[in-house]
Amino acid sequence: MIKQLFMGVIVGSILLTGVSVADQADEVAIRAENTAWFKGYNTANAKMVSDLYADDAVLLAPGSAMIHGKKAIVAYYAKDVADTKAQGMTYVQNPKSDISISDTIAWESGEFKAMVKGAVVDSGKYLTVSRKKDGQWKIIRDTWNSDVPIPAPQVSK
Repeated sequence: MIKQLFMGVIVGSILLTGVSVADQADEVAIRAENTAWFKGYNTANAKMVSDLYADDAVLLAPGSAMIHGKKAIVAYYAKDVADTKAQGMTYVQNPKSDISISDTIAWESGEFKAMVKGAVVDSGKYLTVSRKKDGQWKIIRDTWNSDVPIPAPQVSK
């Protein structure tokens, strides 16, 4: 009896929220994707980061031209994670991100902090768009930028 009541509460809760079990599983998968990105990046594991991207992905990194395709994304991250590690920098994701899923497309937006020796040296935001194909979510578009204003150009006199 208690088991039936418990199941009734779960089913009723799902119906009231309008969120299916499949949607919940997809949201968990999207959150795991970005958690893996931060873990791979902070451990200078360019392969782990690049494996999260679809073959036709586009990376829109700050200070860089658009980076098209998995091969170019692998090359970008191989250099970028090594440079970041050499600086002693790590990135911390704010766990409170927004996610929306529509069939086989999902996006996540959130905030991050860049840290060196425990001190915040930058903060910013990101937007990641993923596509579900063959049961797997892969990033197809990814961008981020700093909250710190770009310095004004120096005018020589």
